[in-house]
Amino acid sequence: MDYLRKRIVAHRQLAKIYEAAAQDGREFLYPDEQELVDALQDTIEEILNSKQAAKKIKVSPPTLCEWRQQGRGPPFISDGKVVRYRLSVLERWLAGDPAARLDGKDMPRNERGRPIYGRQVRVHVNA
Repeated sequence: MDYLRKRIVAHRQLAKIYEAAAQDGREFLYPDEQELVDALQDTIEEILNSKQAAKKIKVSPPTLCEWRQQGRGPPFISDGKVVRYRLSVLERWLAGDPAARLDGKDMPRNERGRPIYGRQVRVHVNA
């Protein structure tokens, strides 16, 4: 029963935050609001593993891993070797929300709305 009460309280707080943003005519939340929303959603949100997240954003799991190592791509939750993605953050990242980025840069998009990244050349040094 306590679990359900926590979920109800979290949903009410989320509704207040989103209503305030809608009344102001904002498409995205302010960073401090987004932190609070993320914390509230931790209690009620679906968490995806890397394979599920890659399928959701329509890239291969190795590509998602490479983006993560380069500091690009959607924000993730890491606990040691385990990497997880919050579904709501993935959806915001796909929508182009600047608060849902790791590097804080503007994200170029193609005609289908997917992120565009240039190819990077890897330099290998033989010792």
